[in-house]
Amino acid sequence: LPLAGYDIENRLDKAPGRNQLLAMWGINLLTLIFSMYATSLINGAVKNIWLINQAYISLFSSTNAIVIYLTIKSLSFKKLAEKTKKILLHLSSCTFGIYIIHLAFMRIINTRPEAGCFCELPTVAQIGLWFLISAAVFLASYILVAVVKKLPIIKNYI
Repeated sequence: LPLAGYDIENRLDKAPGRNQLLAMWGINLLTLIFSMYATSLINGAVKNIWLINQAYISLFSSTNAIVIYLTIKSLSFKKLAEKTKKILLHLSSCTFGIYIIHLAFMRIINTRPEAGCFCELPTVAQIGLWFLISAAVFLASYILVAVVKKLPIIKNYI
């Protein structure tokens, strides 16, 4: 993935156009739905959400990262409001911490007894639930990293 970022940044002549970005987001959405559907099919047999999540949801994480990177790169920061720029810059400064800490939140969620009940839900409900869980884990990870970044011992090293 770092090599893809390098190639995009240094070898791509121009940012993708609006139609190209929409097509990439369409493909991204389809791969996400495919991953979640595959997860829901296996869920009934395995009943270990943690292993299934890591095996199937992460299949297309590089596709997702590249599409998000290209989307942000194609945004004209001149047109964005100052508050939006600050939010994006702060969020980007927390991404590594979010990447590290989200695994702990996912493990907590998936070791709960209720996690085994996911496989009994209809596929569409499982997919919707995974979107909600993903958003909640991202938000919780972001808040934790943002708070930790403000601690004096950490702040001095950043």
